[in-house]
Formats: sequence, C-alpha cells, structure tokens
Amino acid sequence: MKCPKCGFVNVDTAQRCACGVDLTNPDEPTMGFLDKKKALSLVRVVRLLAIIAGLWNCYAIFAGSYEGWKGNSITNAAVYFGMAYGLYRKSRTCAILLFVWNIGEPLDVYTEGTTPFTVPPILRYVIVASVYFMGIFATFALHKFEKEKRKKEVGFTPEASAGARKPLSADEAEEQ
Repeated sequence: MKCPKCGFVNVDTAQRCACGVDLTNPDEPTMGFLDKKKALSLVRVVRLLAIIAGLWNCYAIFAGSYEGWKGNSITNAAVYFGMAYGLYRKSRTCAILLFVWNIGEPLDVYTEGTTPFTVPPILRYVIVASVYFMGIFATFALHKFEKEKRKKEVGFTPEASAGARKPLSADEAEEQ
C-alpha cells in the first residue's frame, strides 16, 4: 500500500506509515504520532492535571500548608483553573502559559510533604512539565487538523474563513 503523503510503499497489512499517516483512514490528518482522537485525549489529560493543580492549591489555602503564602496559592489556583478552561476551549496560548507557569513555579512546592512512598520531587516536576509540554503540541495539532478540514470544504477561500463572505457553493465554484 502506497502512502498518500510520502509515497513510501508499505506492506499491505500496515496500519500506519513511518511518516505517521493512518493507512486505514488516509483522509484523516495526522501530525507526527498524533491523530485528532489522540490529540483530544491528550488535551483532556492536561486539562485534568491543571484542575488537580488548582484543587491542590485550594487545599493548601484551607489546610494552611503555605504559611504566609496564601495570596500566592489563591493566585496559583485561579491561574490553573483559568488555564484549564482555556484548554477546554483548545487554546494554544493557554497551553503555552500553563507550561511556562509550571516552569516558573518554585521547586520547593514539589518538595513539601514528601513521604517514602511518593515520587521524588524533581521527577514529579519533570513529569508534570513534560505533560504540559505535550499539551502544547496537542493544541497545535488540533488547530492544524481544523485548518486542514476547512481547506477540504467545497469552495474554501481565505476570505470565507475570515467571515468576509460566505463560502462558494459547488455551482458557484464551477462557474469561476
């Protein structure tokens, strides 16, 4: 089976080409190893992680874990909940800001309350940052998929996507 994207000839039983195209459904766009379904799942995971981080900051406020830092915890909780909402809207900007906010958060937050049964703090920090970084990749992939979907529509013009005029019908497109 020949790949429609790169032209590589794959074995007939191959489900995916080395370039990332799903050979069982070649019309569905992919970005690397992500297809639309995986990208949506990854954005949901990142959104859930942001909600958990916001809830953790709320818990810290009420439990008194951050003595003297309650203002910072309130800000952190608000930012994490706001970014989670932005990810719900599939915002690339919110995905980037969530990653940057997590990188900027002090590492000592990850060292508090460790027990012998918890993940080492630096490893926890790296894992969370990595998941947030994958959220950036997933939101960019989703926007690419939407752009390709709009391009496939009949009579697509850049002006129509910007709302300047309605898309051309099939008859109008043939006339031009």
